[in-house]
Amino acid sequence: MARREASLILIFIFLIFGAVYSIALPFILKLPLTAWYSIFLLASGAILLIAAYGIWNLKLWGFVLVIVWYTLNIILSLIKGDYLGIIIPIIILLYLISKRKIFH
Repeated sequence: MARREASLILIFIFLIFGAVYSIALPFILKLPLTAWYSIFLLASGAILLIAAYGIWNLKLWGFVLVIVWYTLNIILSLIKGDYLGIIIPIIILLYLISKRKIFH
């Protein structure tokens, strides 16, 4: 088993938290959600779980999935004008890119 840096473990936990939140939200939110939004949240949660698995196992596809996910997240945040919402994704992207060689 590969030894993981604490920062990589934090990214894993962050992905798991995001997945659980996305999957649980349609069930705990009292507001009526459209069907497409509920499906989007459930799919997002599934993608984040898959990405977390890939990151935990140091898989290249997990690395790519997280890079794509957070790049899209940054673009959508910029479109919405949520400039504070890009800080954590940028930090994660820069860190993962700097650790690219550990993924196989």
